[in-house]
Amino acid sequence: MVDFDRIYFNEKIRSGLQEWFFVSREGLMGPYASFEDAVLNMQEFIKAKLQTRNSGGRSFGKLDLLGEDELPFIFAKKISSPQNKRF
Repeated sequence: MVDFDRIYFNEKIRSGLQEWFFVSREGLMGPYASFEDAVLNMQEFIKAKLQTRNSGGRSFGKLDLLGEDELPFIFAKKISSPQNKRF
């Protein structure tokens, strides 16, 4: 369920620090201090959308049939190392 192609980083020129972001239909979310923070916040964002059935007008498909207690299974995907994607 988690699409790692939606996670990006930007390196600040002066400090060299990385800022992490994720992209949603609502726009760019962040910055976050680390890749893991961006993933956790994206998962919370998705979970909140699923729990409120806020799909932006799109169908959740099979997820529409899930009860609220069944939602956590979609977040079981293991976090892999980040891609070096800049925007």
